[in-house]
Amino acid sequence: MIEIIPSIIAKTYEELETMVQKVEPHVSRVHIDIMDGKFVANQTIAGPLEIKQLIPNLLNKDLQFEVHLMVEDPRERFLDWLDTPVNKFIIHLEPSQETFGEIIQIIHGLGKEIIPTINPETQLEILNEHIHNIDGVQLMSVNPGFYGREFIRYTLSRISKLHEIYPDTPIQVDGGMTPDNAKMCIASGASILISGSYIFNSQNIAKAIEELKVDTLNE
Repeated sequence: MIEIIPSIIAKTYEELETMVQKVEPHVSRVHIDIMDGKFVANQTIAGPLEIKQLIPNLLNKDLQFEVHLMVEDPRERFLDWLDTPVNKFIIHLEPSQETFGEIIQIIHGLGKEIIPTINPETQLEILNEHIHNIDGVQLMSVNPGFYGREFIRYTLSRISKLHEIYPDTPIQVDGGMTPDNAKMCIASGASILISGSYIFNSQNIAKAIEELKVDTLNE
């Protein structure tokens, strides 16, 4: 089962609300990108207060949220999210290697999910220490920070390698999604695709989401 999750980069509450309203009839989960202007060049809303404000305005009351923290201090920043409806945390390993074990314990203790994510140039071996205590892995297929960046093709070999070593670990891939790139990611072993610009630049969001759900098994 392939899952497509829209990713949202918002600089204001109004942007967040508008973008969530566009996709909530079509998906069960939304991916919120949070950036501090330090770990990546872009900067977004802080997030926790905006999510709490948003929840009462949702039409789809079952909509779930995951947050992708692209920040220099994930050990401190994720604590602000623990009393929000977010039930899945995506945290970069690059700035949090020393504290990631503690982060796992706290998030799992609350019954929520955590997956590490790594940038395209980060070696896969950084995942080994935590692989049996996490709920999946996210591989960045673009250099993070902005919509519309080009898909990095060597991500495909990284997906294949990770899937071969850890076949039971769900792999999600974030960035640069088109139907062709989605097809290659799925064929390489990914089961969850994160997409921003392809979905939100489309005139027909429902169609764009379906176009990314490529069933290679039926070919």
